[in-house]
Amino acid sequence: MGRWDALKPEAGGTKQSISVSSHRESRMHSMSSLTQPSAGVGRTRFPGMGRDTRLDEGRFRLDKKTRNGRYSASTACKRCSVDISAKNSNYPLGLCRMIDETSNLLETARRMGKYAVEKANDQFERSLRQMIDEFSVALFDENETSSSMAAGSASKHELFLAIPPNAKGRAIALPFKYISFIDGMQSREVEDIITLACHFVSRMIRSCEMCRGESGNMSIELSDIDLMLSLVVTSDQIASVLKRQDIADQNQMHTLEELVTLVTLMLRCLKRLLAYFRMQVKAEENAESVVRAVLLPILERTHIFHIASRSSCGQQATLEIFLLAMECTCDLTKQNQHASAMLAPLTLISDSGEEIRVSNPLRSRFLKAIHNLIMNEHDFAFLSQACLCLTQILAGIASVERGKIQCQGGKAKQLSKVAVEFDLCSLLRRIRDMAMQSHSLKYEKDGDSSSLFCHALGLLGSIAKVYPSVTASQWSLFLQEAYEGNSKKQSLLMTFASEKSSNSEENDKERIAALSATKALITVLPLQLWYPLARGQQRSRSGNLFSQVCCALACIMEGIRSLLSQRHRESSSVIVKVIELAATIVSIVPDEAEDLAGLASEVLALIGNMFVELVNGTVSCEVSSAALKAIASSAGGEINQQGQLSPLLAPARDWLCSPESDKFIICMLSLPSNSDVAYRDESDSLLSGVSDTLSSILRMAPFLPTKSAEMMRHFDEAMQEASKSDDNGVRELGAKCLNSLLHGRKEFFLCIRNKERDALLMSATLQPLLFDYLSDSKGAIQCCALSGCGFLRGSEWDYMSSNNSLDALRTILAFCSNKRKRTTNNVRAEACKSIGQICTTCVTTRGEQSQHGDFSSLSDSCVALICEEVSSSMIEAMEDGDASVRSMALFAVGNLALALSERGPDMPVSSHLLLDVCISVQHRLRDKNAKVVGNAIRSLGHLSRILFNESYSRSLPETGANVYKEITASLCGKVEAYVKDASLDSLELTWKQRLYGKKHAKGAAIALSFLLTAKISYCSQAQSSVESLIMCLGKVGTIDDRVALAALGTLTIVPVEVWRLLSMCPTLQVLLCHQWCPLFLNT
Repeated sequence: MGRWDALKPEAGGTKQSISVSSHRESRMHSMSSLTQPSAGVGRTRFPGMGRDTRLDEGRFRLDKKTRNGRYSASTACKRCSVDISAKNSNYPLGLCRMIDETSNLLETARRMGKYAVEKANDQFERSLRQMIDEFSVALFDENETSSSMAAGSASKHELFLAIPPNAKGRAIALPFKYISFIDGMQSREVEDIITLACHFVSRMIRSCEMCRGESGNMSIELSDIDLMLSLVVTSDQIASVLKRQDIADQNQMHTLEELVTLVTLMLRCLKRLLAYFRMQVKAEENAESVVRAVLLPILERTHIFHIASRSSCGQQATLEIFLLAMECTCDLTKQNQHASAMLAPLTLISDSGEEIRVSNPLRSRFLKAIHNLIMNEHDFAFLSQACLCLTQILAGIASVERGKIQCQGGKAKQLSKVAVEFDLCSLLRRIRDMAMQSHSLKYEKDGDSSSLFCHALGLLGSIAKVYPSVTASQWSLFLQEAYEGNSKKQSLLMTFASEKSSNSEENDKERIAALSATKALITVLPLQLWYPLARGQQRSRSGNLFSQVCCALACIMEGIRSLLSQRHRESSSVIVKVIELAATIVSIVPDEAEDLAGLASEVLALIGNMFVELVNGTVSCEVSSAALKAIASSAGGEINQQGQLSPLLAPARDWLCSPESDKFIICMLSLPSNSDVAYRDESDSLLSGVSDTLSSILRMAPFLPTKSAEMMRHFDEAMQEASKSDDNGVRELGAKCLNSLLHGRKEFFLCIRNKERDALLMSATLQPLLFDYLSDSKGAIQCCALSGCGFLRGSEWDYMSSNNSLDALRTILAFCSNKRKRTTNNVRAEACKSIGQICTTCVTTRGEQSQHGDFSSLSDSCVALICEEVSSSMIEAMEDGDASVRSMALFAVGNLALALSERGPDMPVSSHLLLDVCISVQHRLRDKNAKVVGNAIRSLGHLSRILFNESYSRSLPETGANVYKEITASLCGKVEAYVKDASLDSLELTWKQRLYGKKHAKGAAIALSFLLTAKISYCSQAQSSVESLIMCLGKVGTIDDRVALAALGTLTIVPVEVWRLLSMCPTLQVLLCHQWCPLFLNT
């Protein structure tokens, strides 16, 4: 006998043995009794275990209800002198030793020859069952249908946490290791063990999920190898059942239903493993072993499910399998790495090394499988889960295709067309039918119908996000078709959103789903594209497409206005969704649709009044915040990466120009100092919303503070009070609003109607406040004030610089140096950026009106002082330890040089000073930061434009020629390095290095145009420049087109004298010159 064949009690008891045949007989129990509790002392009979294998008193464990003696749990624990009684503190150690001994038995079985494997298997199986039973009795609740550990089972809870996480992980892995070892045995025996393992693993993970929050870490630690083995073994067993073809007649239906029940059990176990260890599972391996082998065959309806569907019991079992498979799919697609492995396009490498992107076959199979299930099934619970599953899959596709799909502001388009891999139009019609059918059953209080309604409309929103073009073409299914309401006809979705029922909670969920679906559908309507097409169409009886859509949107706006008018009867969550829908419609309304713009303006007035009602406490803070966001989005004013502002929408412009907006603006201005306002606990979030909304409005509508005398007075008082506040947030709000207003005045000064009132407000209040904010102790406020100084107009600088006084400029220059105490990197960088903008304003023009109505009349002597002060400060700032400060210092120098070149030929600046600046900028070409190098290239181009021209070159010292040569060599080096890297396709460079290399080459090619047009005495240095540029043209098709165009543009403006000096060029270069440079042919 083996070491597990007989166990002795420590005191009193007789020797008892276990019959191996009893195990064989116990494994033949029917699958219908898997979860039935055994008769006896209230303990659970585990699946596949007969009465002889129960661990009773005197055999394997000590019954906790009788304490007649002390018994060992196993001979292994006995050898280690570990008492495994429930009250012994060493009990966890005994369980761990039991796991070790069981593992040793399995390893022994692996090493034994095939003739001795049968005996080793019997010994290990008894040990495995003993371990599982000991864990179950000690740790789990007796009722298997309840939670794994009862709330009052404090001792079990503490004991479970006392067992090391790695020990629990090894206990989970042991059954799967055994299954992989005995895979060649009879299927019935393997099914018995997999059933036992799945029950054990599910209960272990349920217990760990309950303990995870208190333990502070993972309650189970499973190695990557053991985890993958567990997943693979479970998946293989499921796949083997799915592939069985030997059960196809009605007589074997009972056996088939048992197999389906087994699949359900294994799928539950698989779902728990994937959910608990989702961050540890390797995505690529999981896609092959689990997704391709198990989930997809189930969703695609394999042969066994067609047979099982013949009986009602089989239908119910297969339905649960489908639901579990879809739940597993949802859990996986929520993780980015798994979503990429399942849904992202595949990249293949051809024999020539070229990357080829192909569609992911898993993605296509998933979409088609779920599409077929939705189209062919009728059970509401099943359809609800299918819609949710497809929604999650589409969300994963949107994540992996990020950057390729864009639908915003009524200009929906697909930048890189996402292939439609199933019949999308039929699915949209099916969604409409499901929504109508489930909505018609709302009075029956059917939970499945309500769930289906919400999930179906949620699926509509996901489809609109991933496939905007196709969804927009089917807009009439949901927006145009009339649906009989209470007293009038409305669009289908707005009918859903408007109807109320007695069950307010369920009804709110359905209405929110309808409003969200309407928003998603309206977002993809390309009205800006449809309007030009509509002008060329003849009006039909029902109107052209553009007018039809506008009529549908007008109907929706009427519904929105009705809901907002009755906002006190609605829940806050519904009103928030209504406001978001209104903001979406406002964002897509074209200027040509005047009637629709008028309705949108009225709706904005209603939304603004909601914020006004916040003072009286009649609306919630949530609704007020949503109202602020909606108005901010319609006001525009967001700055993109290119420095451009999003436009002020026509409905918002009409509303802001009307007196109806005054109360809203005044309420926002008075909010920081209003002590009577409700929801003071939410003051921080409200203050942030007010700051963002006011900033957007003032940036795009700078006429607002001076629209009326009353508005001007309120604005003046609000700015004064904000600057004196002890609250940092209030002072920052004031500085931010002031900065936005100055920005708007700079860009849209001509739209300010009352110029006298604006000048008075600026000189009396805003300008002094701006420089007061510079002395604030908070860095963010200083940054806002410095940015505002950069937006001051030329006339204001004329006033501050009267009598050649540069005190205001020197105040800003002081912030550019790191010698100033308590000056942060952000403050210094913002100060340098502001200096660059000031140079553009003050140096460029001399009393001539610019395109923004701005002008400056500073004298040449004052401009000379400005250039001297700025140059010396920026030379110092270019040596700053922070890259952002160096970059903005180079930006300021480039703006100064550009402004001087545009001022005229007689520039009041010393050539020696500019040469010193040029040398400092040249040193930055070797900077480690790529952005600094890019700004240095730009600044060198502008400096070369004025430094090496006819007037300045006469006064340059002898070092000027050397500086010209060094700059030319450095810029040519940037071009040649890029051409070399692009030709060799160097794998050592990162994508960011490639990107900046391309930008630097383009900038260098443009900068060389200023050097090549310099004075003739320097043209002897031009040969290397022309050779580098011609090299670019010889690599057209390999390098980026923008770099090639920049090189070609430079070559086309090279003077004829330069070409004559280049007569020693090689023949190949001459041919390229003949091909690419027409000016060379004319010489």
